[in-house]
Amino acid sequence: MAEDNTVSFMAEQFRRLNSRFDEVERRLGTFEGKMEDRLANIERRLTSQTQIEQAMIGHLASIHASVDDLRAQFLGVDRRLSALEAHV
Repeated sequence: MAEDNTVSFMAEQFRRLNSRFDEVERRLGTFEGKMEDRLANIERRLTSQTQIEQAMIGHLASIHASVDDLRAQFLGVDRRLSALEAHV
């Protein structure tokens, strides 16, 4: 009789453990899906940030070229003024 009680007690404990393992497995599956979604969102944001950075670099290069052109024009004006002052 005591042996029957022990067997049924152990069987009940194994059933409880098994149900807990099933619950942990289910939660891990849910967590894994959420992590995949988060990683996909992070990847999209990084791609977007990279595109914005590339656009900014292109815009800065354009501004740099414009400043170089303006500097060259001012140098030409300065030379002309120097030439005029030399003639006067």
